[in-house]
Amino acid sequence: MPTNFVYFSSGNAILHNRTILSVLSLINNYHIITEKKAEEKIIIFTDEPAYYIQQLGEITYIEYILLTKDAIKQMMGKDDLIHRVKIGIIEQITQKYPTHKLFYIDSDTFFYKPFSHILEKILPETTIMHKFEYKMEILGNYEKGSKDNFREIYDHICTNEFVINEQKLKIDISTFASWNAGIIGLHPKHFSWLADVYQLTDQFYSQARCHAAEQFAFSYILQTRTQLSDCEDYNRHYWHQIEKQIADEFLAKKLNDDFQKLSLEDKLKQTKQMCDYLYNTFPTHEYTHRYNAMIAFSEKKYRKGYKEVILTLLKNPLQKIVFFKNVAYYTKQMLFSK
Repeated sequence: MPTNFVYFSSGNAILHNRTILSVLSLINNYHIITEKKAEEKIIIFTDEPAYYIQQLGEITYIEYILLTKDAIKQMMGKDDLIHRVKIGIIEQITQKYPTHKLFYIDSDTFFYKPFSHILEKILPETTIMHKFEYKMEILGNYEKGSKDNFREIYDHICTNEFVINEQKLKIDISTFASWNAGIIGLHPKHFSWLADVYQLTDQFYSQARCHAAEQFAFSYILQTRTQLSDCEDYNRHYWHQIEKQIADEFLAKKLNDDFQKLSLEDKLKQTKQMCDYLYNTFPTHEYTHRYNAMIAFSEKKYRKGYKEVILTLLKNPLQKIVFFKNVAYYTKQMLFSK
């Protein structure tokens, strides 16, 4: 059964550059079937098709679907949840291509080795998400009012019933886990469940305002109705803000006019080099060490913090003054704490 690969990218050039890297990395690691009887497509929902055509116009199996501001607003729903758009575009593709498997990919994801056999796991009884993250019970350790409203969503799930397809549902949080939704692989047998994902997302978000409501909804529906498999070993989902900053600055330099003029073969070669660079650089970049230092200091792990400070300065001694002020602040805390 053929597979369609789906992306959503709306906004500025930074976001579109991530998608361009991801698309080219996909082509590097998977042979798209172009024969009519089993034709596969890469489908990009975007507000700027022209931006992609400049870089990827020679690739005939990419389909662009224009997303207007009104369309995005409608898919966000009454609570203006941007992650709800993911459900909307997946639903559109299932309606347009009801006999194809679907492989949704977040734009901040790239592939670094062949993954065709992962698609073979998308069966009526098996689905794909990027990776297992944590058991939902752990969210009970958060304090109310903390970042992301994780404690609020935990309390909401533990104390309420939900309605799916007119049936009341009580969720046992001890058997509920969160899977990262950076990648979602579905079989046509699963397409009718998207209405249930919509319902559960809206009920999660309306009360708890947790940005991960859509991820939790996909996780619950798929893990209770199928065997979930991960694909983490084949792609890098750089969702963390520090890694996005590293990638965005790098791609802004690489995806320039010279890259646009290259042949597809040369673009793919450079993409392989870019993906290898980012994969190896994320854990050792000065931004990563700087971030790790501040986290370690805030947790009073001073030895680890100073180690990360040294690694930061070895990468780049010319740090902004605020970095040294922060180190001085935590040093003072260490020296004068009881």
